[in-house]
Amino acid sequence: MKSLYSKYLDNSIAFCILLSIALNLIIETLGRRSPALCLSYLVHSPQTFFYNTFIIFATLSVVYLVKRRIFACVVVSILWLAIGITNGIILGFRTTPFTMADFALVDDVFKMITVYLTVIQIVLIALAALAILAALVLAFIFTPAVLYGCHALHVPMNTAFILLTGSQIFAYGVYYYFLLYILKQWEKRQGI
Repeated sequence: MKSLYSKYLDNSIAFCILLSIALNLIIETLGRRSPALCLSYLVHSPQTFFYNTFIIFATLSVVYLVKRRIFACVVVSILWLAIGITNGIILGFRTTPFTMADFALVDDVFKMITVYLTVIQIVLIALAALAILAALVLAFIFTPAVLYGCHALHVPMNTAFILLTGSQIFAYGVYYYFLLYILKQWEKRQGI
């Protein structure tokens, strides 16, 4: 078992892959409000689940461009968790998920926040945000910087790897969803 760990899992790429899967499981659980529904989604729609996991992995792969990789990994993970928590809260009040259109409504959020949340909840959210900010400052101070892997030759290679991987994942997703759209349109026309 130790040789399996040291051979395959004791590297940062494997860690990022496992972290991507864990983050996606947490986000889907929050969105579906049940671990059982999340696992059902994983079983019935594995391609979509792993496509979402690859999107998270692509954002996590940016950590290879900086010296403070642990800190960058924590920041990216917190951003994904914040989006997942926000989506879970929004799905509790309406049927549509959190989208980019919601960012355009940020000004209206502060006017309507008391409709959806109590004063205690607002204070707790503010305290949680301050605690996360303090934890990020401490993480930046105390996490070690990687002294290798950020040389002038490695940065362009890492950037090329990230862009190539990201473009392939994006192309697969567009192709997959385009085929699903065509199939659904064909089924409508056939009356299936």
